[in-house]
Amino acid sequence: MSDNKFKVPAKSAPTKRGSSSKNNTQTEEKVKKTTTPKKSTSTPKKSEGEVKKKVNSTQEKKEITSKKAKVNLVFDKQELPKNNPSLANMTREERLAYLNPKDVKKNVEKSKEEKGKETRSEITSLMESVKKNTPKKEENVQKEITLPVKKEKSNTLIYLVILLIIILLILTIALLVKKRINKPKQIENGNIYLATNEDLSVKLTIKSGMSASQVASILPSFLQKDLFLTYVNQNNLASSIRTGEYLINSTFNEEEVAKLITTKKVNDSVLIYPGYTLNDIDLALSNRDLIKAGEFLKAAESFSKANGLSFSEGYFLSGEYKFISSIDLLEEMNNALFEILKNYPEQVVNSGLSVNEIVKIASIINRETQDNTQMSDIAAIILNRYRQNMPLGIDATTRYELNNWSDVISQSIYEKDTPYNTRRKAGLPPTGIGCPSEEAILAVLFPSKISDLYYLHDKEGKLYTSQSYEEHLKTYEKVHSL
Repeated sequence: MSDNKFKVPAKSAPTKRGSSSKNNTQTEEKVKKTTTPKKSTSTPKKSEGEVKKKVNSTQEKKEITSKKAKVNLVFDKQELPKNNPSLANMTREERLAYLNPKDVKKNVEKSKEEKGKETRSEITSLMESVKKNTPKKEENVQKEITLPVKKEKSNTLIYLVILLIIILLILTIALLVKKRINKPKQIENGNIYLATNEDLSVKLTIKSGMSASQVASILPSFLQKDLFLTYVNQNNLASSIRTGEYLINSTFNEEEVAKLITTKKVNDSVLIYPGYTLNDIDLALSNRDLIKAGEFLKAAESFSKANGLSFSEGYFLSGEYKFISSIDLLEEMNNALFEILKNYPEQVVNSGLSVNEIVKIASIINRETQDNTQMSDIAAIILNRYRQNMPLGIDATTRYELNNWSDVISQSIYEKDTPYNTRRKAGLPPTGIGCPSEEAILAVLFPSKISDLYYLHDKEGKLYTSQSYEEHLKTYEKVHSL
């Protein structure tokens, strides 16, 4: 512009000689100092012409640079402002700032803006790193704070679950026990279980001083109290009732019970019920004051040895006998049993069984049923299983071993391997388990011609037989669902 104080020509104007040459020279030296690198102080001084030449060269380089940057860096010595003689002493950056304040301001602002951006970027980056780290710390702190609470809640929940499981187990066991007590025995793993003879024998305990009416009140449910009292009163047996424990069979009638628990001899006879053991006979005789307790057992042992019997239990036939003494009774009972076998010699031979085996099986049949019409079927099934070397699975043999005919026997007892446990052991028990009846012996000699291997009774005592285990299970479910 025409009003500018400083004009930058296309080419550097020649310098004028005069009083200001010294000042110009000093200015050029200043420029030289600011634009050229310092040299060693030992360098010799150059002539004025060389200095001017150097200055001009420097000015040309500045002019080229100014064209690229569009900033005028060359100025005339005479155009330097009079009020700012120190401009020549300024550095390049200072002159730029002074001569082009707008561009410098822009650069400064731009530089500030860039620095601001860099600062903001650094701050943003720093804040992001802080944000990333801070939640983790807070989360860790929160975990540290809440961990004990969660652990405590977890422990409480575990305790509640364990308690609930224990309660459920107790209820399940109680239901199973109740079900086992109330329901008839079933079969398991191919073994036969008792279905109706759980109540074949009931223990009757008569205490000292009990009247006939009191005895009638504790009789088993299958006996009628009125009929019992009628028979006792008609035969004047009320004063003859003896204290003690009596085994009452489910087939007993009121008259038979009255004869059993009184000391008065009726026709001087004793009735030995089918299934009675030697111990039961000893108890019945001692309760009637016919013998002392244990006397009949000793007599049975002596009789068996004297007659060469393999065992005592089972070799004495049930029935009604006149009582004279224990030895006489044992002899009469044994003779009655062999008399039956002598009457059927052909059947004994064809059975393929020894006398010991016949006696044992017959004594088992009498504990499985008191219905004579069922005995041949049960005999056939026992024989089929015995000949196939299958466990008989009859609980009566274990009951005989325990001398427990009425109480519930735990499952753990049946799991023991004992001589009389026919659930675990194949074959027959070591001895008979009671006095067989004539009907039971004949059932062994004349069994039914069936190939069945399983049987069960319903609540009314009806017999059901099956050939296979699967069929037997279906029958059981059908019978006991009624």
